[in-house]
Amino acid sequence: MQNAKEEQIKQKEEDAFKLTELEHQKEPVKAELQKKFITPLMRTNSGYNIDLPNCVMLTGENPYVMQELIEWTGEVSDADFVKLPSLYSKGDMIDNLYDTLANAEKNYQNTGKRSIIFVNGMSKLLEEKNNSKTDIADMKYIMNAANKNFHSTIMFYSKNPSEFAPGINAIHRIGLKINVPIDMDVKL
Repeated sequence: MQNAKEEQIKQKEEDAFKLTELEHQKEPVKAELQKKFITPLMRTNSGYNIDLPNCVMLTGENPYVMQELIEWTGEVSDADFVKLPSLYSKGDMIDNLYDTLANAEKNYQNTGKRSIIFVNGMSKLLEEKNNSKTDIADMKYIMNAANKNFHSTIMFYSKNPSEFAPGINAIHRIGLKINVPIDMDVKL
């Protein structure tokens, strides 16, 4: 009985250490997001004319950490944050993204606040092998137009951006790419 309690305490201490280390590893990524995206975004909401990226992509091995970082960005920024789940079929996901962008533009016209749209599972929509040419063309249009036409930035994450269709990784589509060098198998 005593050994089981000791093991439990030891496991809790190890888990706490892992979470502390994970938080420490996220700080440089948060600082980069703050400097390259959040601060310019907040300045545009204050009336400055700053060109923001159409899309921000986080790359790395741990999707849980990347999702948490995107949600953190939504929380600390002065923007409306919308999260689109990956529960839709590809066609429905693209239609939902168009609808969300249209609503974001209406919101901008009414309030002057930009939107951050987190598209969970977006990397699936960008892979050439799994999508029609029409779907890829739709995604390229969306990724070209998010900032200028809809006053929004789309955020997503990917483990394998090298599998995207040609042209997807272009700077005018994904204006900010941040590597998240955290591969700890910790679910948050």
